[in-house]
Amino acid sequence: MRLAVWTIISFSLVYSASAYGVGALQGKPTSITDGDTIIINGHKIRFHGIDTPEPNERCQRKGEDWDCGGDATRALTERIGSGVVECDAVGADRFGRITALCFVGDTMLNDWLVRNGWGLDYTRYSHCAFRKAEQSAKKLGLNLWAEGVTLTPKLVKRLDKRKKNCPT
Repeated sequence: MRLAVWTIISFSLVYSASAYGVGALQGKPTSITDGDTIIINGHKIRFHGIDTPEPNERCQRKGEDWDCGGDATRALTERIGSGVVECDAVGADRFGRITALCFVGDTMLNDWLVRNGWGLDYTRYSHCAFRKAEQSAKKLGLNLWAEGVTLTPKLVKRLDKRKKNCPT
């Protein structure tokens, strides 16, 4: 069922991206810019529908300074490892980056980052597609949602800006 839902979402998003002249991209990333942006074959790709802390963003964890942005980037780097990433383009963002649903094998990286507490469901663009993954990470207290973590004011502002009412 989950695969069927992602197939439908992926098909409709890729179809809408045809105006951008991109479809599927695959390869080993030459760079992992941050927790939600990679470069494959010279194409800068932003993971569609999610947001992660920027590499220079620092959160607080139990009153201590924590490199949450760097840790999110490292988590993505470790998850990709030496694997090939395949991205289904959705469109482009205001900075000209391709936005995409990206996979390593059967694992969708967008969902994996949110489900493991490294990313947030950017509902304004995802239309709540990663909401359950975010709720699961919150319930389990993973990474950004761990007890004693305080997000940066910049990330909190982005959280407020990204909100869109999702059905319950």
